[in-house]
Amino acid sequence: ANPPPRFSFLSVKFAAAIGAIAITGVLAAQYAGQNYTTYRTPIGGRQILNLSDGSRIELDTNSVVRIAKHSVDREVVVDRGEVYFDVKHDAKRPFVVYAGGRKILDLGTKFLVRDRADRMEVAMYEGRVRLGAPQGSGERPANLAAGDVAIATPRATTISKGSPTALSDTVSWRRGVLEFHHTSLAQAAAEFNRYSDYKIVVADPAIGRLEINGKFRTDDIRMFADVTADVLGLHVRKQDDYTLIER
Repeated sequence: ANPPPRFSFLSVKFAAAIGAIAITGVLAAQYAGQNYTTYRTPIGGRQILNLSDGSRIELDTNSVVRIAKHSVDREVVVDRGEVYFDVKHDAKRPFVVYAGGRKILDLGTKFLVRDRADRMEVAMYEGRVRLGAPQGSGERPANLAAGDVAIATPRATTISKGSPTALSDTVSWRRGVLEFHHTSLAQAAAEFNRYSDYKIVVADPAIGRLEINGKFRTDDIRMFADVTADVLGLHVRKQDDYTLIER
């Protein structure tokens, strides 16, 4: 396999930014007109980007990021999906994230940004970031530390402490697996469906609330369906493009 690509950010006297989804208003103005290189992963794919400043970006399935070619800042824009950042801190050139209409200012950090349809999530693994407030919300920026999990919508931000197990499970995709601990079947199926065009369908809400535990390869969705059904005493009905789990 070819080695992962490397990139150079321009050295300048100004602070920086990493970017995101649906940036509007003032945030959009901060990188309007920038020239970017786009990197994307297909469904089921992963990619590692090693930056020349020592930072590392890992893209999960069906994700898109843009890296500024000629910017006064170190700048990355996350357009879609789930992206893990291991940032090399530089006090003179901060690393900033824009996601879900928010600005995330790195203060020396390992963190995950996840774009969902109705919200953006930030999970902190090491260091600190400053999460900006949505434009016009009246909120103050929030400082996040290791262990914090922030759920940000266009209107509000909720911050809680994640357990070590839950935080580890969230980035298990970096090892090519999905790990579940007391996870509902509906949630687990939704996670697996992100990695394949072949889908798992759990039509009965009561079945969807059943809890499962285990470690599964992200590329073996059919095995997950079979094992889960067997453990929970359920049945699978396989079609060409989906598997239905039912009683």
